[in-house]
Amino acid sequence: VFDSWSKWSAQYYSVCEAPSDPDMWQYTSSGSVPGISGPVDVNYWYGESLNDLEEITKKIDEVALQYESELGEPTSEIMMDEQDGVVWREYDNGGVYWSASSGAHPVFGEIFSYWVADGGLHSSLGLPVGDPGSFTQNGGGIAQDFAGGSVHVSNDGVSAAVLSGPIRSEYVRRGFQAGQLGWPIGDAEELSGGGSLQRFQNGILIASSHGTFEMDGEMQEYWERSGGADGPLGYPLENTRYFSQNGGGYAADFEGGSLHWHWASNEAQRTAAVLSGPIRSEYVRRGFQ
Repeated sequence: VFDSWSKWSAQYYSVCEAPSDPDMWQYTSSGSVPGISGPVDVNYWYGESLNDLEEITKKIDEVALQYESELGEPTSEIMMDEQDGVVWREYDNGGVYWSASSGAHPVFGEIFSYWVADGGLHSSLGLPVGDPGSFTQNGGGIAQDFAGGSVHVSNDGVSAAVLSGPIRSEYVRRGFQAGQLGWPIGDAEELSGGGSLQRFQNGILIASSHGTFEMDGEMQEYWERSGGADGPLGYPLENTRYFSQNGGGYAADFEGGSLHWHWASNEAQRTAAVLSGPIRSEYVRRGFQ
């Protein structure tokens, strides 16, 4: 069990006898360290991860200098979580975090606040894997990628994460915050039956066992007003499609029927559902919309 863990041995002697080949050996309790009065414990460290600590610190300091105005002054020494392989330093407004797989990246401001509230290093987002980026589209804001997703802070002051999974994959495919959906306005919501929904400035994405689909406008309003995934329509089975016949409009199939929007001047007549059953079967037989 212990062979996969780092071993530390305290044996005040000229050699370390047990356990053999430790990663760290405390060889005395009567050592001296400049700046500390009185005797102190002194250790030798043999593990590889700390051998590069000076180089890692240099990388962290380089990133901190690049983002000096956003991070502020350092508020801690270099810190390390050896088990997770993370090295970091904290600053007035955030921190710089390094790992062998992701390199060194800053987290600051509202993204840092969101990340820390979600658990920081131990959150579902994990470590930053990229630097924050500024975007002007759809009102603008900043976003940053993490190992488990991304955090988005719009200029409207809304902070939200889009976690890795089907919703984020579809969001990326549609252009991220620069696409038609715009910025997220909330975190993902769990739905009955194992599905999920996330809201964006200009629509929603709904994920279920049927796939991940977008919905917006009056069709979204109708679906949610009728109960959403728990209503008679249930989950969507496809993205909305455009049809030019009979004046033109949009339609999409759902578990419990179909939803239709057409170019009627009267708002009350623009959106309607045709639920599964004999009327819908005959409607389909006659050519649908």
